[in-house]
Amino acid sequence: MLALLERTDSWHRVCLGSYHDGWLGRARSGGGAKLCTSMAQGSAFGLRSRAWLDALPRPLSLLPAPPVAGNLAQLPAGSAR
Repeated sequence: MLALLERTDSWHRVCLGSYHDGWLGRARSGGGAKLCTSMAQGSAFGLRSRAWLDALPRPLSLLPAPPVAGNLAQLPAGSAR
């Protein structure tokens, strides 16, 4: 996939997505900063956790959230419950 993006110079038109952190991590390593990727399940959980933690009073809101990697997130509507 990365070779195809390089050959066609399509980096600015494509965003790779997966629910698997490992696969996306390998793609990010190979594509570098020019590769747009989605957030996998672990990063989506980290994003949602940060929102939950920020809503808590201090000092609980200062607790660390799981790390987030990726350029965009798509979360199911039910994940806000």
